[in-house]
Amino acid sequence: MKYILLLTLASFIYACSSTEVKYFHGHIYSTNKQPLNNLKVVNQYDNSINSITDKNGYFKIPKEKKFKGRYLHIYNKGNKIDSIPIVSTHPERKPTYYFVNGRKDTLYITLPNNGNK
Repeated sequence: MKYILLLTLASFIYACSSTEVKYFHGHIYSTNKQPLNNLKVVNQYDNSINSITDKNGYFKIPKEKKFKGRYLHIYNKGNKIDSIPIVSTHPERKPTYYFVNGRKDTLYITLPNNGNK
């Protein structure tokens, strides 16, 4: 019985521990649910940390040690069209991360010119 209780407690503690953020990823679709490709997704403060959405609207950016900021910015043909909040903080809770490993997040946006790229 002690073994089961100890195992249950250890599992609970492991499940509640925060997962290290290794990368930011997700899908970007138009508001009519079509994947948007060739959009550039960049770090808020460092444009060299970026990714281009593929034909499925998917992007993936590794989280480097120098990664700063609370947003990823979305560019279409060099114009900033949107931003994604990637962290939410609250004084009474630990930070919540979005668009990170372990989560399946999606952004729906309206492109200028009715979605024509």
